[in-house]
Amino acid sequence: MSKIKPPAHTNAATKPAQVGSPALEAAPATASSTAMEHQKRLLEIQKLELEAQKIRQETQNLTESRKWYWSSVRSIKLTEWLTAGAALGLVLAGWYTGLFNAVRERIEIEKVKLGIEKLRLEEEKTRLVGEVRTKEDELAQANKRYEPVAQEEAALQELRSAQQAGLSVSFSTLPDYSGLKVSITHNRPNWGFLPDPQRQAGVGKAIAAVNRLRSVKGIRIQELLLSPDEVALITARDDVESLVIEHANIDQSALGGVRVPKSLKRLGLGYNRIVSFDGVPTMDSVTALDLSRNPLGREGLERIATVFPKLWSLNLSNSNAPESAVPHIEKLRELSSLNICGTRIGSDGIKKLSEMPNLSSLSFKQDQLTPEAAAVIRKLKPNLLTADPPPVFRFHDEW
Repeated sequence: MSKIKPPAHTNAATKPAQVGSPALEAAPATASSTAMEHQKRLLEIQKLELEAQKIRQETQNLTESRKWYWSSVRSIKLTEWLTAGAALGLVLAGWYTGLFNAVRERIEIEKVKLGIEKLRLEEEKTRLVGEVRTKEDELAQANKRYEPVAQEEAALQELRSAQQAGLSVSFSTLPDYSGLKVSITHNRPNWGFLPDPQRQAGVGKAIAAVNRLRSVKGIRIQELLLSPDEVALITARDDVESLVIEHANIDQSALGGVRVPKSLKRLGLGYNRIVSFDGVPTMDSVTALDLSRNPLGREGLERIATVFPKLWSLNLSNSNAPESAVPHIEKLRELSSLNICGTRIGSDGIKKLSEMPNLSSLSFKQDQLTPEAAAVIRKLKPNLLTADPPPVFRFHDEW
């Protein structure tokens, strides 16, 4: 595109005035406005030229792009055209023959199958999670059941350590294997000479270890000095049926703070310093009691029927029980076995005791009863009296 030339000044009115003419002086403002107009037209001409150049460039680019398109199409090989045509034919054939519908239906079927499989897997996951929780609960219960076993094993280890420290610890089981019997003594017991009980280190720990065993039916402590706290610790179990504390130098004050288990049936307190039962709590579950070789005073048995209301067996041998204790013994209405060997109860007291309705065995020393009184008693109860029984150094063989 050619450039647009400015129009020629052919009109005489537009010609520039000559120098010295009157018109030159009369039109300075007109010349200024004409210059501005001329400048404006030049700018418009430049703008039109730029737009024309841009249009020529776009036209050239479009022409070249068409050439590239056709050149690209012409460069495609015949085999590629055939392949594309075959593919298009297959698509059209599939469309008209319903092949795509079959594929779509198969995809839907597979989708349903996958949905069913997903549900099955979710159910399986739920089942497995439930099984895991069940196994975890079983494991927790097994650990809970094993915990007493572990505690018992630790307690047995402590008892073995106590045995190495100078205590003699022995175990036995009941015939029906329902529980243990534990015996703790000095490592060199000598019942023949009845030595003074000794304070042995580790007794409290041994008793505490016994209390951690699962099932203990009998406890026997012999020849060991015990404090009131240790006596209370011995009675802390709820399953003990037989408790023997012999030759431990305890008195009635040591029994004041005990918590008597309801299972306790037999209580052996021989060879101690018990003089009465003042301050001792009621032990209504105890049916057999051994008080042999305790310095029971004049009123030592005053509360025996209150503390032990259900006794059926009582051993008072060598307990220094006086004749005045007979009325207190008579209050034990269920008593069936009584040993008063070596006491100060004489013929009159024995005669009164023989009249107890449920008493079936009465042991005494020969010198405590006159032959005449013995004859009278045997006439009424032939099998009641037992004179001079063998000495007793243990509270019941079965304790």
